[in-house]
Amino acid sequence: MASIMPCYNDLAIYVIFKVDDQYIKALSQGYQSSVYRDGWVEFFFTPAEDVTSGYFNLETNCVGTMLVYHQLARGRNSKPLTDAELDQTQRAGSLPRRIKEEIRPPTTWTLEYRLPISILAKYTNVTISVPGVKAEGELL
Repeated sequence: MASIMPCYNDLAIYVIFKVDDQYIKALSQGYQSSVYRDGWVEFFFTPAEDVTSGYFNLETNCVGTMLVYHQLARGRNSKPLTDAELDQTQRAGSLPRRIKEEIRPPTTWTLEYRLPISILAKYTNVTISVPGVKAEGELL
């Protein structure tokens, strides 16, 4: 079970996950690596009023390794964010930086990150402070 709390201001989008998990590992390291093979969470969002401008797909393993794309539709015109752009993000979590031996007992872990609006604006128009904005995430 996971809960997510996304927030934003004129400078950044902030996301915090709290996850009740079991059988946790984290072997993926380096941006755009296969985080979906680890304990991970996913956050999709469109930072513009016009959803046809595409959305961001952020997949992050339980230790903060990120895979981030902007795409117009699922699997269509996908553009990975660059290492230099992802270097501008900030991440923090409750687990060690790498988990080689699977954690088997039930464990609660947290992960939070900050995405600068300036990075997102390179890929699409960004609309901040729109009434009714909703965000969703999930544990996978």
